Amino acid sequence: KMKFGCLGDPVNLAARLESLCKTYGVRILCSSETRSACSPSQGLEWRELDCVQVKGKSKPTTVHELLGGNGSHVIGLPGNGPHHAPAHLLCLAREYGIALRAYQQ
Repeated sequence: KMKFGCLGDPVNLAARLESLCKTYGVRILCSSETRSACSPSQGLEWRELDCVQVKGKSKPTTVHELLGGNGSHVIGLPGNGPHHAPAHLLCLAREYGIALRAYQQ
């Protein structure tokens, strides 16, 4: 009988990001490295969510949510309106009160 498994830094990071999905209330999270490995021709739509420090990594990792692809973009997704990008930048600058008001517009 043989057992197979995956080991290594990418697998560890994927497991850490998967556990963050519940925290962020999303279905799919990935790192910037994974996002950049996807071809633009795939038509995937993303939004940057945060920069997190995961256990086992010495540098923070930027995380992205997969919104959809090939026309299946989720319209009306909370926080995905025209105010998302400016509000997100305010969060990164730790201007949380102003960011909250921007998200609520």
